[in-house]
Amino acid sequence: MTGLLDGVRVLDFSRVWAGPYCTMMLAELGADVLKVENPDGGDETRDYPPFFQGKDSAYFASFNRGKRSIAINLKSPDGQALVGRLVPHVDVVVENFAPGVAGRLSIDYPALSASNPRIVYCSISAFGQTGPFSRRKGYDPILQGMSGIMSLTGEPGREPARAGVAIADLSGALFAAFAIVTALLARERGGGGHYIDLALLDSQVALLAVKAAEYLHRGTLPQRWGSKDPHRVPSGAYETKDGRYLVVIAGEQHWPGFCRAIGRADLIEDPRARTLQDRLAHRQELEATFEPIFRTRTSAEWQELFDRHDVPAGPVQDLHEVFTHPQVLAREMVQLYEHPRVGPVRGIDMPYRFSSAPVRRLLPPPALGQHTVEILRTVAGLSEAEIDDLVTAKVVSAHDA
Repeated sequence: MTGLLDGVRVLDFSRVWAGPYCTMMLAELGADVLKVENPDGGDETRDYPPFFQGKDSAYFASFNRGKRSIAINLKSPDGQALVGRLVPHVDVVVENFAPGVAGRLSIDYPALSASNPRIVYCSISAFGQTGPFSRRKGYDPILQGMSGIMSLTGEPGREPARAGVAIADLSGALFAAFAIVTALLARERGGGGHYIDLALLDSQVALLAVKAAEYLHRGTLPQRWGSKDPHRVPSGAYETKDGRYLVVIAGEQHWPGFCRAIGRADLIEDPRARTLQDRLAHRQELEATFEPIFRTRTSAEWQELFDRHDVPAGPVQDLHEVFTHPQVLAREMVQLYEHPRVGPVRGIDMPYRFSSAPVRRLLPPPALGQHTVEILRTVAGLSEAEIDDLVTAKVVSAHDA
C-alpha cells in the first residue's frame, strides 16, 4: 500500500488515547509508525473493554490500526540506548508521558535531537510543559470542565454535561497531527527539526471559538442552551408524533419556508417574528407555538416537508441509524479490515477524501511486540546475535502475531 506520507517514519511512545489516535491518522496516510510498548503488558488499553473476543480489545484497535509494535524496556539503560539506535532513522517522535518522564528516560527532545536534529518531536500532555498545572494529571472530563466547554453543554437550568465523546483527547490528537505535518512541510522547505508542546487543555480552549469571542469582546458569559442555537429561532431538537427528535435550524432566509412547512404562513409577517431580532425577542412564545405543531407529524413526515421547503433539518440518530444511513454508507465511512485472530472487523475510516491520492485501506492493530525483531533488524540494523542478546536480557520482547 502507498500513501501520501510514504517515507515518513514515526517513533510512537504514546499510549491510551490522544497520542495513539494522532499517530493512527499518520499511519493511515502511509507513515510507518513504530509503536514502542512496555514488554510487560504494552499499552494499557490492550486490556480495556469492549473486546472482540478473548483479550483482543476493540478499544485498542480503535486507536492503533496500521502500526508496528516493538516492545522495549525503557527503564533499562540498554533499552534507552536501543532507542538511540532507532532515532537516526525516524522523522517524527510522539510521546504523551507526564512532563518530566521523557527526560528521566533520556528520550526527551534534547536527548534525541542531538543525534537527529531533523526530527519533529511532539509532546502531548494534559496541561502542557509549562505553567503551574504542568505536572498535574488530567483526564478528558476534567479538561472539558476546566476549559469551559462543560459549562456550555447541557440544558438551561440543569447541571453541566460532558460531551458524549472524548473531545479533549480527540481534538488534541487532531491538532497534534496537524502540527506534525506542518512541521514536516517546513522541514522539507529547508527548515530543521521542531519541538511541539501540545496541551489538551489548550486544544479545548481553542475549540471555544465564537463562545470565547462572546466573552472576550463583550464581557458576558455564554449560557447553556441545550440543543437550541442562541442566535436563531426556531432552533433545537423538537419532539415529533412518533416520539423522535428532529433538529431544525432556520436562519433568516429559511423563515418563510419554515412557516409554510408547518402550516403557519401567517407567521411570516407576524410582528413578533418578521425579523430575526423580533423572533429572538419573542423566543419563548414562538417556541411554545412550534412545539405542539411538531407533535402532529412523524419525524419522517416533517423531514419530507422541510426538504421540500429547503429548511435545514435532520433527525437525532442512535448509532445503529448512523451506520445504516445512506449518506454515511455512500461516503464509505465504515471499512472492513482483516484481524489475524478475530477475522473481518469493521472500523471507522478517516473523513478526508483526496482526489488523486492512492487508495487507503485499514490495517489491523499489532500484537504486542509483533514487529520487534523486524524493526531491530531492518531499521536499527542489528544482527541476529545482537537481537537474541537483547531478548535474553529482557531489554526487548518479541511475540508472534
